[in-house]
Amino acid sequence: MLIVDRFEGDKAIVFDGEEQLIIGREELNASVREGDVIFKDKSGIYVSDKTATESRRKENLDLLKR
Repeated sequence: MLIVDRFEGDKAIVFDGEEQLIIGREELNASVREGDVIFKDKSGIYVSDKTATESRRKENLDLLKR
């Protein structure tokens, strides 16, 4: 699962488990935000997986409430 950790200039710092990747912003859809789960679509651009992102955010909020 690819998760956008942060943006640094024109690069996105992305984690795939424990592995860190650096992806150029030009490879990302403009709607991608920090914390989004992303995948590469047919055109080769990384886009947000809205369902996975919302599920992950909900899980994280539930953990904070404990």
